[in-house]
Amino acid sequence: MEIINHTELSTRRIETMFNRATAGWASTRLKVVVRYSRGAKYSGTFASHPSRIYVNIGRNNKYPMKIETSIAKAVSFRNSWWKPTYYIKVENAYQLALFVFLHEFYHYLVFRARRNPRRKEAMCDRFAIRYLVDHCKLKVFDSSRQPVHRSKWLFQDLDNFVATSRTIDAATRSATRAK
Repeated sequence: MEIINHTELSTRRIETMFNRATAGWASTRLKVVVRYSRGAKYSGTFASHPSRIYVNIGRNNKYPMKIETSIAKAVSFRNSWWKPTYYIKVENAYQLALFVFLHEFYHYLVFRARRNPRRKEAMCDRFAIRYLVDHCKLKVFDSSRQPVHRSKWLFQDLDNFVATSRTIDAATRSATRAK
């Protein structure tokens, strides 16, 4: 993975965080650009040909920053349904960049696994938040500011859904050697 940093954040720290978070996943041909956004607090983009991730963070963000997500299970009542809003609070620009990167990286894994890319935003958020909860010790809260138990938001097998992304690079290298 090639990482290009156009911010004042430490490139070495970003590289270490991103590489640690994606260990075991195929990402050798991926290019990641970290830059300042033009106005939004944060955003990200995954482009498939060639594979690139753009991580955009606001230059003037205030931390800790609340990130609202739709990772909750849908709630239904009669003929309607909705998703409660759960959120995390990132403590600094590095955690924000990591959240955006991991969200977009899951889009990349879905693409590599040849899965349908539509309607995967909540899965991408779950993938990113799971890492932040496990490795940065962040907590997920509901709209009443109460902590949310992991089982309420992590109810899908995210790794199995994109499991073929773990081995695609190895398979490609083996096929190339055989020629």
